[in-house]
Amino acid sequence: MSPTWAKSTNETFSNIVKNHLSFFDDFRLAEISKTSYQDFINEKLHKEDYSVEFVKNINKSMASIINYAVEDEILARNKLKGVKIVKVEAKKKKHLEVVELNKADQYAKENFDTLKLALYVLLRAGWRRGEALGLKKTSIRIVNENTIDVEVLNNRTRFSDEAELKSKSSRRVNKLQGEYAKAVLDAIDEAERIHKNHNKSFNSESRIFVNKSTCETHNVNYARYITSKISKAISVKVTPHMLRQSFATHSTADGQSTTAIADWLGHSPEVSQKAYTHTTREQKSNIIEFANAQQSPPKSPTDFDRQQSKIDDNPSKVAE
Repeated sequence: MSPTWAKSTNETFSNIVKNHLSFFDDFRLAEISKTSYQDFINEKLHKEDYSVEFVKNINKSMASIINYAVEDEILARNKLKGVKIVKVEAKKKKHLEVVELNKADQYAKENFDTLKLALYVLLRAGWRRGEALGLKKTSIRIVNENTIDVEVLNNRTRFSDEAELKSKSSRRVNKLQGEYAKAVLDAIDEAERIHKNHNKSFNSESRIFVNKSTCETHNVNYARYITSKISKAISVKVTPHMLRQSFATHSTADGQSTTAIADWLGHSPEVSQKAYTHTTREQKSNIIEFANAQQSPPKSPTDFDRQQSKIDDNPSKVAE
């Protein structure tokens, strides 16, 4: 492990050695053939479904071990050079369609408790999972009985409870209205109850998304737990980032300006346009009809999109 590596990098490679390369613990290095190692790599890629980048890190760790063995004259040469790390995948779904979003919204409203629903609302509104789980009481300002300002102040990561935001653009204020504002305010009340149950003070710096049993801030992976519940309910794999992409994609399809969407998401317009917008089925249908001189049907964004997409070039972006 290099002393110059970040803590997260060290932990990643420690995890690889402990949980993956331990497969070879009962082998002598000289006994490992290129064929058997290629089978090991293929299993990681296809049966265990790890990403190509992660499997490359596994291979990088193994290559270091073998190279040191060659350098120390334990092995004559590195027999594992040239192993192929190729994964043939179907194109990954990057956003949810309107019908899928409606199903996800309905499931969340009917099945999630106070804190889970509030977290879903923020993810659905385009917040990064670390931003949402970093939410504090001081982040919320009540504008009126129907509107709140929610400011992105802090980032919660796997390895840090108080991390810097991803970029300067990430610092922003989003307006929530109606039932979405209520969901966040209800979460504050619930967080206060949890703190009191654990004899802890609930002040402006207190976190909102805390564990009921321990009063500790939920790990960032809690957002994936939320989306896994939705995945099972609607039979589509959903991730926190997919909800962010869905917001950008459907806001664009609804005619919102790229600048306003970028401001809302905490990105530059160029990054937002390139990384977070995709063509919806409805847009594809519209362009086919347009190309064939047929009248395009009206847009049909979800109720959430209609409410969340009330954003324009004015900084006072609004979502209901």
